Amino acid sequence: MAATDSGVWRTRGSVSVSDESATPPGTPSGAVLDAPYPNPAAGTMTIPLALGEAATVRVTVVDVLGREVAVVHAGRLAAGRHTLAFDTRALAAGVYVVRAEQPSGATTTRLTVVR
Repeated sequence: MAATDSGVWRTRGSVSVSDESATPPGTPSGAVLDAPYPNPAAGTMTIPLALGEAATVRVTVVDVLGREVAVVHAGRLAAGRHTLAFDTRALAAGVYVVRAEQPSGATTTRLTVVR
C-alpha cells in the first residue's frame, strides 16, 4: 500500500471482497459477549450474550488466578440474543473474567465487583 497526496491509500494487486449477504446484518458468527452491566456491580449483574446459531454454551466467571468461581449458565441456548442474570454478592471485590465457551470456540469479557 502507498499513501497519496490526498490521504487515500492505494494498493497494487487484487483485493477480494466476500459476499456475506446470506447472513443478516448484526448476526454473530459464534458467541459474542457484550459488556456486562452495571459494571462495576455490587449485586445482580446482567451479562448479554448473542449466538449466531443454537449451541451448548457454558458461561463461567474466573478470578485473576484462573480459578472458576461461578457457573452462570451451562446448557443449550437458541440462536439470538440472551441476557443472563448473575448475582455478584458471593464474590470478593475485584476484577473477574466472564468466559462463554461453545463447540466453535470461546469469548471473554471483564467484570468488576465492588463493595
